[in-house]
Amino acid sequence: MKAYLKDSVTFPLVPMSKTVRSIDKEFMLARGNHKSVFKSKEIVRELINEDMIHGHALPLTLECIKYLNNILIAPIGVVKQETIDKHGNAVTKFWMTHDQSFPGPSGLSVNSWLIVEKLPPCMFGFFSKESYITLSV
Repeated sequence: MKAYLKDSVTFPLVPMSKTVRSIDKEFMLARGNHKSVFKSKEIVRELINEDMIHGHALPLTLECIKYLNNILIAPIGVVKQETIDKHGNAVTKFWMTHDQSFPGPSGLSVNSWLIVEKLPPCMFGFFSKESYITLSV
C-alpha cells in the first residue's frame, strides 16, 4: 500500500481525454453514492471500518479526491441479504457493493474503461481436506 501511495497505481485503461475523465469525475462526486447508502448510514460506517481494520480499504476525504486528476469513481451501495448462522437461525446481513458498472456521462463505467486482457491474473483459492482448488479469473 505504501508503494501505491508513493508511486501511484496504474491499470490498463482505454485511452480517454482529460476532459471526459474530468466530466465523469465531477458527475460522480456531485451524484454521490446509491440511495441504499443514505438509508443505512450507520451500517455503511461499520462496513467501511471493518474493511479498514482488515486492510481492504483506504477511505479518502472528498478534499483529497479533488487533487487526484486521473481517478475513476464508482458509487457504493448496500445490499441486505438473509443467511443462516452456525445454529441454523435466520440472520440478516448487509454487504457493501462497489458499483464498478455504473456509468458516468461518458456512458462508460470503471469496468468499461479497463482493458481486461492486460490485467494481471487474479487468484482465488481455498483449502479443504479433499482438495485444494485455485480459480483464475
